[in-house]
Amino acid sequence: MLVIVSDLHFCDNTLGRTISAGAFEVFRATLANMAYSASWRLAPRKQQRYEPVRHVDIVLLGDVLDLIRSTTWIANRVRPWSKQDDRFCATVMQVAADVLDNNEDALAALRRTACDLTLPAAVRGKPSRKRQPVDVRVHYVVGNHDWFLHLPDRRFNALRRRVKDAMGLCNNPSRPFPHDPSSSPALRAALSAHDVVARHGDKFDPINFHGDRKEASVGDAVVVELVCGFFDAVNSALGSELGPACLSALREVDNVRPATAIPKWIFSTIRRTCHDPDLRSRVERIWKASVAEFLNLPIVQKQDRPYPFEQIDRLQSGLRLSQVLGLSNAAKVANLTVWDYVFGRESYAKHALNEPDIANGTARFVVYGHTHHHEIVPIQRTATGIEQFYINSGTWRRINEIGERDRRAMQFLDYNVMTTVAFYKGTERKGRRFEVWTGALDNVTGDLR
Repeated sequence: MLVIVSDLHFCDNTLGRTISAGAFEVFRATLANMAYSASWRLAPRKQQRYEPVRHVDIVLLGDVLDLIRSTTWIANRVRPWSKQDDRFCATVMQVAADVLDNNEDALAALRRTACDLTLPAAVRGKPSRKRQPVDVRVHYVVGNHDWFLHLPDRRFNALRRRVKDAMGLCNNPSRPFPHDPSSSPALRAALSAHDVVARHGDKFDPINFHGDRKEASVGDAVVVELVCGFFDAVNSALGSELGPACLSALREVDNVRPATAIPKWIFSTIRRTCHDPDLRSRVERIWKASVAEFLNLPIVQKQDRPYPFEQIDRLQSGLRLSQVLGLSNAAKVANLTVWDYVFGRESYAKHALNEPDIANGTARFVVYGHTHHHEIVPIQRTATGIEQFYINSGTWRRINEIGERDRRAMQFLDYNVMTTVAFYKGTERKGRRFEVWTGALDNVTGDLR
C-alpha cells in the first residue's frame, strides 16, 4: 500500500497560519481505515479474505516544511537566492528550527502514525481481536518551498537529521533529500511496485524552477519580497492604524490562488477592512514600492526574456499593470474574461502524457503536487488494457479563491482542504488500484480540526 500527500506547508507562523495537529488526527484515522480496507483481498470465485497489509509507504511529495514563507529572511537581511555562505546556512537553520518547534504537535501526530499503526491479525481469513504492527515507511521528497533539504552541503546534515527524527522519516540524513524520486532506491522501488510515477511538479513551473533544484527561483522572490516583504512593510508603517482585521487578512496573501490574483486580493482586502481613503493610498504606495523592488531583483530580471511569453512574463505583466494603473484599476482589468484565459489556473495533466513510463505502458498512474488543485484526469486505456490516470495530490492548507457570482465584486472566499491519495497492488483492496479522499472544512475557526 502506498499513500501520497503533498503541499502541507508547515510554516513558522510569522506570516499566516499553518495546519493544525487536528488535521493529522484525521489523517491517522483515514490511513488506518485505508490500511484495514486494503487488507481485504480479492480471492477466487469472487470471494474475499482478510490478510493484513504488512508494509505501508507514505510519500510526502514536496513543500511539506515551508522554509520560504518566513519574515526571518527579511529580518536577517538574507535571501534564498543569496550566496550560500554561513549567514545563508544560519538563516535556513533558524527558519527550519522555528517551523519544527511551531508544529511540534502536528509532527508528533505524524510520527505516531509512522510508529503506532496496527491492524487486526488474521485467523482463517478473518480479522481477530489480536492486533499486529504495520511497517510504515515515510519518504520525504522536496519541492520548491523546502529545497534546502536537497542541498548536498554537509552543513545541512544536522538539519536533515532533526527533520528525520521529528517526522519519523526513513530518509538518510547524510544524503540530500530527493527532488527526483528516482534518486532514492527505496522510494523508487515503492513507487514502481504500485505502478506509480510521482514528483512534486515544480519542474513544470518556470516561476518556481529554473532547471536546478539546488538553486532559488523567482517563486522564492515572490514569497519573500511580495508576500513577506510587503506585509512586513505594511505592518511596520501602518500596523497600529489598519487594525487587526486588515492585518489578519493581509497575512493570508500567500494562500491566494493563482498567484496572479494577489493584486486583486490586496485591493479586495483593503476595500473590505479599511475605510480610510488615506490609509488605502498608503498601503497602495507600499505595494508599488514592493513591486518595483521585486521587478528590479537580478534573479527576476535574469528570467525576463522577450519570448516565449511564459508564466514569469505573465506575472511580471500583471504586477507592472498594478503599478501603472493602481490596485483598483488593475483589479478591474484582472476581472476581464481575457485575463482568465491568459492567466488562468494551469493543469499539469499534459505533462503526465510525456512521462516515459506512461508512454511505454509500464506505469498506470502519474502523481504531481505543487498546484494545490486536486484533480483526476484519465489518460488512456492502452492496447494491453491498462487504464492510466493523472492525479494531482492537492494540498493541506487554506485556499482563498474569488467568488463566481459577481466577479466584479472581487469577493474572496476561503476554506481549508486536505487530500490523501492511496494506491494498492495485487489483491489489496479487493483488487482496486487507487483511492482518493479529499476533505474540506469551513474556515470559521481558522484551522483544520
